[in-house]
Amino acid sequence: MISGRAAGALSRRLRLGGGTSIVGLVAQRLYPDIIRHLAAQLEHGSVLVTGTNGKTTTSGFLAAILRDAGLRVWRNREGANLLRGVAGALVVRALPSGNLRRAGQAISVFEIDEAVMPQAARLLEPRAAVFINLFRDQLDRYGEVESVAALWRQMVKGLPETTTLVLNADDPTTASLGELARGPVLYLV
Repeated sequence: MISGRAAGALSRRLRLGGGTSIVGLVAQRLYPDIIRHLAAQLEHGSVLVTGTNGKTTTSGFLAAILRDAGLRVWRNREGANLLRGVAGALVVRALPSGNLRRAGQAISVFEIDEAVMPQAARLLEPRAAVFINLFRDQLDRYGEVESVAALWRQMVKGLPETTTLVLNADDPTTASLGELARGPVLYLV
C-alpha cells in the first residue's frame, strides 16, 4: 500500500498524470488480492454502478443519498473506473497495516467500466449492482453491444442472493437482466 501511494505521489509531483490509477496498478502488482482484502473491511459493503452513459452522475446521486443517511461514502470520483482505479480508491484510504481507515459506517460507491463489471463484482461482492444502460458508444473498445451484454448476463447469474440488482426499466438490455437474478431486483424508470 505504501508503494502504491508513493507511486501516485511521484506521478503527481512529476506531472505525469493525476496519480489515481498508478496507485492501484502498483498495489495490485505487489498484492493481487488488494481489492478483495480492503473491500471486505467496509461495514456496509459496496455499490457498483455501470453503463455506457451516466455512471458518474448516478454514482454522485447515490453517494449523496447515502451520506444523508449517515454513512461515510468512498468513491472513485476521479473516473478511474477500471480495477486499478478501484484499487487506488481503496488503497488511499488504507493504513500501512493493511486496514482501512474508519471502515465502520463506510460504504463504497464505485463506477465501473462496462466490460470490467464482471471482474469487479467477483472481487467486491457488491451489496447492490446498478445497471444504467448499454449503447453502441463502446463499439471501438468492445465490439458489439451483445458481447458486453453477454458478459453482464453471465455475471448476474453468478451474483449471490444478497446482491440487489437495480435496473433501468427503460433500457431493454439492462431490464432483461432481472430475469436472471437470484436476489432482489428493483426496476427504475
